[in-house]
Amino acid sequence: MHPYTKTDATDNYYCKLVNRIIEVLYDYDIMEGEIEPEDEVYEDTAIFLVGWFEDIISQTCVWQVFTSQCEKRYGSRLPFYEPGEDYYPDEINVEDVRFILWHCFQRD
Repeated sequence: MHPYTKTDATDNYYCKLVNRIIEVLYDYDIMEGEIEPEDEVYEDTAIFLVGWFEDIISQTCVWQVFTSQCEKRYGSRLPFYEPGEDYYPDEINVEDVRFILWHCFQRD
């Protein structure tokens, strides 16, 4: 997802995290058998989740722009999900993960 080709230790950390998430998605088979091993849905989902995580950690704020625009336009920080009172815009929230999973799985 990055525009550069040279990697460093931080990139390696995120790559390992992607691989671990892929394993978890396959282990839990959250698509209930709809995903075949050659499908790229779990891989794409893991990359998207880790990209979101990296954005939050590095404070690049791409996710912040998305959620603030959703709130401005639709009155909620997330489409289709009403964040609870424990939702913190600058933090990692379960509602964000749910939305990202929905977004990734509905594409196929």
